[in-house]
Amino acid sequence: MVKTGNKNGSCGGTGRRLRQMARQERSMVIKMKFEEFFQEIKDRFEGTDVSDIAEHLAYQFTIEDAQAGGIFYVEVKEGELYIEPYDYHDRDAGFTCTPETLRKLIDGKLDPVAAFTMRKLKVDGSIEKALRLKDLIAKKHK
Repeated sequence: MVKTGNKNGSCGGTGRRLRQMARQERSMVIKMKFEEFFQEIKDRFEGTDVSDIAEHLAYQFTIEDAQAGGIFYVEVKEGELYIEPYDYHDRDAGFTCTPETLRKLIDGKLDPVAAFTMRKLKVDGSIEKALRLKDLIAKKHK
């Protein structure tokens, strides 16, 4: 016969350690490289219909993170959406944020204006064009 637990029948510290490990695992943030993060963002916008956006929009995103940090651009040109892992020198607006903030923006869990107000999103360039980011994100959800 195999006995488990202590004389009271409980697992004692073992159960506590297992619960603690499960909490740590749930709270652990998966670290990824910029290439993986960029591909995630590009995949999320796959199939987004921007054919009714007549104006040219060019955004550069600077992602601040020790591992997933980097630069990419999002461009709407002639009704097509382009997302590439390059610096865009002639951009309309630039955004700087963490990967978590960008995910929340894309998922619609965080409003871009609120993110700016809370200083989770830095913006430079044309504020008018930067505000159109909200429209682009809304199209992703359709």
